[in-house]
Amino acid sequence: MNTSIVVLHLPDGSIRDVEIPMDISAEQLINALHQGLGLTGRKPAALRAENPIAYLSGNTKVADYGIHNGTALYY
Repeated sequence: MNTSIVVLHLPDGSIRDVEIPMDISAEQLINALHQGLGLTGRKPAALRAENPIAYLSGNTKVADYGIHNGTALYY
């Protein structure tokens, strides 16, 4: 399985390094992060990315956005 380690910026201001699979959809990634990190409240419909600049949402595979090691994701 192809994975990347990204820097995840959470709403409370904390930052975590997270290893994510590249062969899942953006929607699956959002659901997995919400459950896996034990976040409460409303889950976002999309994630914002820097390096590369992207807006991750829907059924598009994470790899199709060009996400790689060191990409910053904003939850």
